[in-house]
This record gives sequence, structure tokens and C-alpha cells, in this order.
Amino acid sequence: PYKFSGFLQLAKAFTPIISATASVMYSPTNQSVILIPNLTYDLGSNWEIDVTGQSFFEFDNYQTLGNNFFLRLRWSF
Repeated sequence: PYKFSGFLQLAKAFTPIISATASVMYSPTNQSVILIPNLTYDLGSNWEIDVTGQSFFEFDNYQTLGNNFFLRLRWSF
């Protein structure tokens, strides 16, 4: 979303049915960061549920630009 930015993502499977990721996007141009945590739970054969968050921060004015949370139920065939 910015002219220059960097992206870092870490992923970990805690058990065969639970995994998590943590992503960070940083922009030195406008001193802002986006945090994106994700938690995935395997419900059974071909079904998963995900919880994902997005938090937007700006360091110039030390303010939160917004927070979002999403819930997704996925069926793979």
C-alpha cells in the first residue's frame, strides 16, 4: 500500500490441527506498520476455520489508523 515497504512473516504449526502466523509490514516512507496475526484450526476432513486480524499504526502522530478482525470457514474439495 506504500511506495516503499518491507514484509516479514513467521509461521508455526503448534499441533497438526492448530497453526499460527504473524506478519508485519513496515513503511519507512510514512513511518507506519501493519500487524497481521492469524490463527488456523483444522475442524476435520477438508474444513478449516481461520481468525485473522489487521492493525494499522502510524508513528508520526502515534495513532492507530484502524483494526479489523475476520473469521473464515473454509471447505476444500
